[in-house]
Amino acid sequence: MIYLSYIFLGVISGFLAGLLGIGGGVVIVPVLTYLFSLAAFSHEISIHMALATSLSSIFFTSSVASFSHFKFKNLDFNIIKSFIPFAVIGSIAGSFFATSVPSNYLTKIFSIILFFLSLQIILQCLKNKKQTLSKYPKANYNIFFGFVIGVISALSGIGGGSLTVPYLNSRQVKMSTAIGCSSVLAMFMAVFGSLCWIYTGLHSQEVLPIHSLGYVYLPALFFIVLASSITAPLGAKLASHISTLSLKICFAILLLIVSITMFLS
Repeated sequence: MIYLSYIFLGVISGFLAGLLGIGGGVVIVPVLTYLFSLAAFSHEISIHMALATSLSSIFFTSSVASFSHFKFKNLDFNIIKSFIPFAVIGSIAGSFFATSVPSNYLTKIFSIILFFLSLQIILQCLKNKKQTLSKYPKANYNIFFGFVIGVISALSGIGGGSLTVPYLNSRQVKMSTAIGCSSVLAMFMAVFGSLCWIYTGLHSQEVLPIHSLGYVYLPALFFIVLASSITAPLGAKLASHISTLSLKICFAILLLIVSITMFLS
């Protein structure tokens, strides 16, 4: 049943990665934390392994979603180039820092971040501002926010899309373009972040489960990636045909539900 749960989790996370550009981490982390506890993983390592496995799966899922968004012309490479170096640096720094943070604190940090993000998007929807597509974020803003998003991405295992999409959209970037750029950025942050989690897990004094590569649990990674690679292109195609306001509402509701559930659990 747990392996079937990994497959179902991959189906959902892949679709959300393509549809909303979030990499699926907002779903993967809380569900994996629960499944790992059912598999009798120790409480001390469950959240760390969920974060690491989430980031590793996001690399593969976001790669597929990025290619799909490229085909649908949802990418702006000027934005991507100004973000990548600093987002990667932030992701590496956040991954090393996260291993020293107690698991209970990581869970609360994750849920609080998602809660405030959902409120921000809901407020944007209520204002219902018209987008001015000619105004794009300045490079110096991208340097700062890229680093911050990279750090938070590694700390919460979300791939950064939950932060990147609202930021770019608030800077008058079209929603579908923000989602496409977020997928590419999530791919780069996830690969470096997951490598750091692997390294720290291999050098950890904790006893890790069999079939683990550092803090990455390979069976979960395999089945999530297998399923998400099929559904990510479907989400990306749908994102190109849904209104911006509808995407924002779906995005905000998802973040709100996950944040409250994980904070209270």
